[in-house]
Amino acid sequence: MILFLYSIFGRFLQLFPKYKKIKVLDLEADFYMPAYNPYVCIDLARLSKGNREPELYKWLNSIEDNSTYFDIGTSYGQEVSLLSNNKNNLKVVGFDCSLLTSHFCAINKKINRDSFEFVFAAITDRTGDILKIEANTDIDRKDKYCYEVMTLTLDDFCKMRNIYPTHLKIDVD
Repeated sequence: MILFLYSIFGRFLQLFPKYKKIKVLDLEADFYMPAYNPYVCIDLARLSKGNREPELYKWLNSIEDNSTYFDIGTSYGQEVSLLSNNKNNLKVVGFDCSLLTSHFCAINKKINRDSFEFVFAAITDRTGDILKIEANTDIDRKDKYCYEVMTLTLDDFCKMRNIYPTHLKIDVD
């Protein structure tokens, strides 16, 4: 019975818009709104009102054309989406190793015409290690699960791609 109710609720949510255009200063992008994820929806609401890290967005807005921006810990891709759509000849790369937010980042990349590059990896001081990550579900903080992700250094990434950042944002917990 509970699965049937969830399927009805899921179909009901499909009636609502899935995407929202958000503008912050001179930056604008489309974002996927996962109705089942309150963290992302609340964050998008704060972003659309200009309440989310205003100094960061002033800095992003000031980045010049022809720059290269790396975002370590890009989460669902809010900064890389906004920045990559609004500057000329700007190379934008986001890195993250969270399964859930990486899924949303990949969707945001697609709906913004693949305007940035997304790399699913843990940025560390050694390339090629396997890092075990423990996370929890959105529903029950006690319900933990684990997965493994490959590590990567920025130096190795830059050498492999022959690209070097002029601007770097690091978001670490």
